[in-house]
Amino acid sequence: MFLIVAGVARPAATQPKRIQHAEDALTLIAERIVEAQARGGPYAPELIDPLKTLSVLYQERGDYAREAAVLEQAMQVIRANFGLRSLEQAPLIRQRIRGAEAIGNFAEAWDLEKAFVSLAEKHPDDLRTVPILHEIGDKRMALLERYLAGERPPQLILGCYYEPPLGLPN
Repeated sequence: MFLIVAGVARPAATQPKRIQHAEDALTLIAERIVEAQARGGPYAPELIDPLKTLSVLYQERGDYAREAAVLEQAMQVIRANFGLRSLEQAPLIRQRIRGAEAIGNFAEAWDLEKAFVSLAEKHPDDLRTVPILHEIGDKRMALLERYLAGERPPQLILGCYYEPPLGLPN
């Protein structure tokens, strides 16, 4: 394996340790994913953890497109094993929201937040929804504080903050 560093191809043995470690981690995760798929198919529950780990590695690299793709794949595996509206997908939705915000895609982040709240509302008796609702409430309060301080965050336009109440004309 060769890596181009500052325009020079270096053998893997001479790569900087940090880069080599990241490449080794990706290789190990890829092997775990292939093994899990070979044993249990494309929706094997054993895929969930390596896919989560892979998404975090992509996030750390700033590769948000790949992170989102891997998270979507992990969510499909969770939905196939635990149901379409299971709370097991909450950490993945939270990570997707952060990824969308990191690249400035506030429209996607807003849509994901609405799905996040909707998921929590489907489980009113499950205490795992408390941190979800608390987190969203804190974000909305921070948004209000920014607005009151004179800012005009894009989330205000994306949200229903400017829509009139039901039944009233625009």
